[in-house]
Amino acid sequence: MPEIYEIEISGSAPVFRSAEIRLPDYVFSARFDPTSAPGNVSVVCRMGAPDECHCVIFRMEKEAGGIFALHDSGEIMFVAVAKTNLAYAIAKGFFGELIANSRSGLEIFEQMGDEDD
Repeated sequence: MPEIYEIEISGSAPVFRSAEIRLPDYVFSARFDPTSAPGNVSVVCRMGAPDECHCVIFRMEKEAGGIFALHDSGEIMFVAVAKTNLAYAIAKGFFGELIANSRSGLEIFEQMGDEDD
């Protein structure tokens, strides 16, 4: 079982605190299907590529907040839960930047063996 964190806001930055939260099994799945999320959780999107580092974003339908499941190479790394809409919005920006930077770094390392023109 991967680690589960609760996202709180300190100033304008997300803070991750270890949490004991029961989440639907679907959140821990590597599968991405925006049409089949169960219960009061819906899949919003996936940031990143499925075979690399990516984050599946869920939205709570009947309450505030959402869930972020970070995967790398098919394995789930951790899950973070935002219980407020503010934490959810700030975390979307945080994870968007994290995924963009990881993809950029991966492309740089992949091209290190190429000769410059």
